[in-house]
Amino acid sequence: FFFKAEDGIRDVERSRGLGDVYKRQEYEGDWQRGNRTGKATMIWQNGSKYEGDFKDGLRDGYGSYVEADQTAYRGEWKNDKIEGFGYIQYNNGAVSYTHLTLPTKHL
Repeated sequence: FFFKAEDGIRDVERSRGLGDVYKRQEYEGDWQRGNRTGKATMIWQNGSKYEGDFKDGLRDGYGSYVEADQTAYRGEWKNDKIEGFGYIQYNNGAVSYTHLTLPTKHL
């Protein structure tokens, strides 16, 4: 795990900066006590991207996740899972508004 704080100092309590999570993801955003917490962007090697809220290292709150094929979910997250109100926009342009409880891989 690699982390570089924007000001060059990683504060144990709160920081903001860049991270390379085991060479599989790039993370830019807030940190608190060593966990991704707050507003951030995460990009995976395959091009998938999440922008939104993190809590204790997990996607939690409101966020937007776009897969490499451009299928997108925008809405509520809880404990790293899609949970709550939101919508899926498929890469063919179709949109589905719904209340969901799904792991991310089911988009």
